[in-house]
Amino acid sequence: MKTHTDPVRDLAEIRSLMERSSTFRALSGWQGVLAGAFASVGAGFAAWGLEFAPQAWAYALPAEAVRALGLTALAVLVPAAVTALAFSRRKAAELGEPAWNPTTRRLLAGMAVPMASGGLLCVLGAVNGLLGLIPALMLLFYASALFHAARFTIPAVRTLAYVQTAFGWAAALFPEYGLLCWALGFGAGHLVYGITFLMREAR
Repeated sequence: MKTHTDPVRDLAEIRSLMERSSTFRALSGWQGVLAGAFASVGAGFAAWGLEFAPQAWAYALPAEAVRALGLTALAVLVPAAVTALAFSRRKAAELGEPAWNPTTRRLLAGMAVPMASGGLLCVLGAVNGLLGLIPALMLLFYASALFHAARFTIPAVRTLAYVQTAFGWAAALFPEYGLLCWALGFGAGHLVYGITFLMREAR
């Protein structure tokens, strides 16, 4: 018995399979919400707990203050990364897809270059007492990583990259407001991204 196939339908199915295999879909709005919350708490602690005024970014700080700020940054980065990984694994399980696949590897490999470069520059700046541009460097290199990630994810990631870029340049032009720009970019930016994502998922 001869089987007739629909070439148009077959091409559409092939295209759908290719898009799914090249797109990182294990994203959750909670990743953005929690990252924004951690960043907001970290910025608040730096401003009030460490009595770190935003204009202090433009000047050298004592070694004790640099260490305290470094530990605060790690206290923001580590839980944000852990929760992002946990929600990605959970989302991948819901989609019936492996969390670690070629697309994930390409995405992380591309993001690692700007993130590692920016992190190293920030460490060198802190060691040499050059704190004025550290918030700008963090925002801009993170934006560069997001632009790469947007090639494999959803358009909203590219929008978030533009937001980080805008606050990064604001921090570079006005270093006395560096901490504020950092809080708005990493904190408010991620919160808005995450809440918008959750609202879209709820529809």
